[in-house]
Amino acid sequence: GQDLLRLGRVLGKVIWHRLQEAQERLRLRDEVQRLRFHGTTPHQALLASTRLHEVRQRARELANTERVVLFVGEPGTEREELAHFMHVEGTRAKGPFVTVSLASLDENSHEGELFGQADYAGAMRAAQGGSLFLDDVDRLSPALQERLMKSLQGSDNQATASTRLLLASSKAPADEQEQWAASLRERVMLYTLAIPPLRSDARDVLALAELFLSDLGPARDGSPRLLSERTKRILTCYDWPDNVRELRRVLEIAASRAGKQ
Repeated sequence: GQDLLRLGRVLGKVIWHRLQEAQERLRLRDEVQRLRFHGTTPHQALLASTRLHEVRQRARELANTERVVLFVGEPGTEREELAHFMHVEGTRAKGPFVTVSLASLDENSHEGELFGQADYAGAMRAAQGGSLFLDDVDRLSPALQERLMKSLQGSDNQATASTRLLLASSKAPADEQEQWAASLRERVMLYTLAIPPLRSDARDVLALAELFLSDLGPARDGSPRLLSERTKRILTCYDWPDNVRELRRVLEIAASRAGKQ
């Protein structure tokens, strides 16, 4: 009896340690998921931005809700980055973050891309337990917008009901705009976050330019890439119609040509 008792205690300790190790592995896995975005250049750019302070704070406040959030900003602004920020800041950070750029797809393929076809389960199912970010959601037909809203209620497909929707568009929905379904307008009416354009804050232009240059690495001679005063004046006087995307592209081109005759 004593031997069995001692054996039981030993086995209990082994099982307890194994459970602790399993919990630690799960914790580390979750932390790795967060670090895949935290610490990256897009994440640093969001934190460095002064013009995004309010929208960043609002995104953090909504991160742990199940609200359908619409980011409204010009093309080239940080729409996807802010959606990803909201995802990793919330309880769904353990789940997948799936992005679908509707502008890059043919309109006839929208339904299959979202809800599946043949051997493809669709983005809604792929994002189950996490977040699905739909960029340029106004490219969807009103009928598909309605289907998206129904899917969140589980009336369209129970398997997709646990997917959170984060949306983006260049324009906020209005009652007179026929391309917006009424159910979607109602969902995002109080949860539309406006993203200011890059030209609205010259401080952002310089801060992001320096961050992007640092991300590109040293110059050909090994020296750090720095902005001259003349370059700073040029950058801050430009309107940046394609916003942050254009700034990054310009710096990449300039860096590739630097030092060449």
